[in-house]
Amino acid sequence: MEKDDLRELARNASRQPFRIRMTGGEVFDVRHQDFISVSDYHGSVIMVEEGKEHMHIFTLLNISTIEMLPTAAEAESSTNGESA
Repeated sequence: MEKDDLRELARNASRQPFRIRMTGGEVFDVRHQDFISVSDYHGSVIMVEEGKEHMHIFTLLNISTIEMLPTAAEAESSTNGESA
């Protein structure tokens, strides 16, 4: 993953959340741009787990895939039985 591509995704994360899958199996859901930072070779995400914030640092080269997550509106319409 190129840093500029990940930075663009990060800038739009509050409108279009995404999931980062790492080669080691870790998964990070990014739902807002305030919870991800991208440098030239590394990234960091803040995850809330069991009510506590944890920072995870990763190497951009170890990103396996990026998946788009449903937006809040899409998730709400699917729980109401509507089709998107």
